[in-house]
Amino acid sequence: MTVDMPGSNENILSMERFDGMLNKVECGNNSMTLGFVDDETFKYAQQVWDWVNGFDNRTFVMFTGRGDCSNNSRRMPYSVHNIQYDEVANVAYLNATAGKWKDLVHTYKLHVGSVEMPSNVHSRDLSKDTSINLNADLRFGVGISSGPVFGDFSCNPCKTSGKLKFEFDVETELFIPTGLKFKTRPQGVKAEAGIRLRGGAKIGSTVPVTRIPIAEVPLPGGISIPGDILSLGPVLDVEFGIDVSGAELAFELATGATVTLPNDAILEVDLLDPSNNKFSGWKPDVQMKPLDLQARISTKITAFFLWAIQLEAEVLGQGVETGLEFRAPNFELSGQVVASKNGHACNENDNNHFAFRVVPTYGYSFKFTVGKIRGKTPVDISLAHGSFPIAEPFCFPFDEASSTTTKPTTKAPSATTKPATKAPSATTKPATEAPSATKKPAKSDKVTTRDKASSTSPTSASPPTSTGSGNNCTIQSGQKGVCMDRTACKDSGKGATPGFCLDDPVEVQVRTIV
Repeated sequence: MTVDMPGSNENILSMERFDGMLNKVECGNNSMTLGFVDDETFKYAQQVWDWVNGFDNRTFVMFTGRGDCSNNSRRMPYSVHNIQYDEVANVAYLNATAGKWKDLVHTYKLHVGSVEMPSNVHSRDLSKDTSINLNADLRFGVGISSGPVFGDFSCNPCKTSGKLKFEFDVETELFIPTGLKFKTRPQGVKAEAGIRLRGGAKIGSTVPVTRIPIAEVPLPGGISIPGDILSLGPVLDVEFGIDVSGAELAFELATGATVTLPNDAILEVDLLDPSNNKFSGWKPDVQMKPLDLQARISTKITAFFLWAIQLEAEVLGQGVETGLEFRAPNFELSGQVVASKNGHACNENDNNHFAFRVVPTYGYSFKFTVGKIRGKTPVDISLAHGSFPIAEPFCFPFDEASSTTTKPTTKAPSATTKPATKAPSATTKPATEAPSATKKPAKSDKVTTRDKASSTSPTSASPPTSTGSGNNCTIQSGQKGVCMDRTACKDSGKGATPGFCLDDPVEVQVRTIV
């Protein structure tokens, strides 16, 4: 740190300049007494200091070194207004007031970073590696309940690792910042997330992005220079988020990724002049895990891992908050229902008239933000962003009433991201399961559904009669509805036709369209 006193009636002096010349030092809150070893050194001090006695408004700031005032463990500033001399005893009596750095130092340059100091410079109060250690284990499992969405969300493995090297330069003149620069570079920075999202939502529901706070981890690498000079504390904020739009009843998604930042990435930010900002090399290496998807109709499911490094720095009472936000990995499934009266809903070789086509993608976005502590954000820099397919689109067909089979059709995904085709659980049956061979409905009573069908008559009412196509049907009462299994009907929360829903023992139910 370099301190300057540019005014015509102020000056600055370090007591270290008199090392070896003093045999007595007494420090109080409003005075300082210095005894000199001989006449020559005493006269030298008089020549240096007597300037302050020339005018009443002249002052200089005296900085004591560590241990100069017997037990002080850090540098201390004193504002000196007047000096009296005992020329017989070679003692100087300073009318000096102890103060705080932030009150007495108004013009300075401060550099905090990992650059080694030249060997001819005296050791200062700060001597440590300026890097932020990001090693953190963040495994978790939480329940989800946000409006119409319900389920659970887990991450395992779930961790960050590596370091962020940084430099910080501050310049002020008369307490006004004239220079504020920040530089950072990753060193082996990596984030790994294996996520599983299971749950459901009501038909047609749209839920805004839900963020789940996971952890706020104070990170090693904080720096403090005593005396209110510098306080810098990094914190890792971790959130997971979901975004579900128009999901019908049930979905299960399992995937993961490891995101690694290049070591040659660099960010240089001029907080007072954004035109000087420079950054490069932040495109990450992303290694995907296989995608396992089971779902009834859902137009969009997004799950993401959000980790942000918040760095609050306070220099001589003036605060700045910087942040590196990494939304990575980010997984998204976008889908749409396809209807084709001539068939080929999934591909040219099938006879399916209706299908649900899914496009899985992964992505990332990195940004750097700066603002005053608890204030606005004057700087917001996008470092890198991208969105890429995990695999080729795949398809869940569901036939109209005239079809005889319902089989999933999936385009071949890439070798590293093959979607799962395993049988779903009993409570979340996907669109890929064929109707039961042992309970084939009679031709006059046939219904079409993505769920397993049965022609067994209900015990409390007449059986449904299908007069619609696709997933819609009309029962004998004349009411129209959607075919689904008992569990799905109960979970839907919508109105139901008595005898054909909540109390009907048959597998296929009809939920009234309300």
